[in-house]
Amino acid sequence: MENARILKSVFMFRGLSQIQLAQFNKVMRSREVRAGERLVEEGAPADSMFIILDGRFLVTKQLDNGREETVAEFGPGEHFGEIGMIDRGPRSATVVAHSDGEVLELSRDDFERILDGFPELRIRVYENFLESLCERLRLSNENLLLVTREPSG
Repeated sequence: MENARILKSVFMFRGLSQIQLAQFNKVMRSREVRAGERLVEEGAPADSMFIILDGRFLVTKQLDNGREETVAEFGPGEHFGEIGMIDRGPRSATVVAHSDGEVLELSRDDFERILDGFPELRIRVYENFLESLCERLRLSNENLLLVTREPSG
């Protein structure tokens, strides 16, 4: 079960048993994507998360002047869309396939149905999410500090 190995590498699923991982694996669907395809649109409702099996994906943010700025690039083994699975807020960025690829998609409905059926699983998934969020916040703070220290050109 190749997907179970991939799921284990996703921070939200760290430390889950094979049986728990299998619950998610059963409902995730594989999806082929083409270069240029938008999987996530900034401001849209968050109804699923994605795990990249193959390909490169660009994360962009809309700027005040109407331009889109690339803020990250993801590849195989990485994931996106998980924030909306937890907070139910709108998408915080747009994600576009930079190349042809393949992703695993987990709908929020399936995610919630599994967590509702296994309360201890919800606790573990949320703990994993919080830990990752703290790591990302620390990194963002460090990056912000670096940017503010750079001499302006």
